[in-house]
Amino acid sequence: MNIGAFINTDELHHAYALVGEPTSLLQSVLTFVEKDLAFPVKANPDFWMSEHATFTIDDARALADFHIRRPIAGARKIYIIRADALTIEAQNALLKLFEEPGEGNHFFLILSEDKTILLTLRSRMQFL
Repeated sequence: MNIGAFINTDELHHAYALVGEPTSLLQSVLTFVEKDLAFPVKANPDFWMSEHATFTIDDARALADFHIRRPIAGARKIYIIRADALTIEAQNALLKLFEEPGEGNHFFLILSEDKTILLTLRSRMQFL
């Protein structure tokens, strides 16, 4: 999947959800970030990537702590979270984060299925 075909890089949304086969989606997002956004992921202090069987409230808190810091290397920060499941508490924490993200912060949430995503969280993301 070439996600660059679905995203306007000039008007990048703050949060995207990608649902499907996680390994290929992760590679697609990494390729999009590095090539289409010209945003290096290796050794970049403004890049966050994590993979989880279950994304918990503690994971959401760690993400929020990273989020509050200003970008160091450029004008944006990129977050990629691949999770098989998200707890309700973690989703509520993400909801707060997605309601008022800092300028230049862009989140990519990769899920194998989206049946358990809260409607309120869903409304804060663009689904691809």
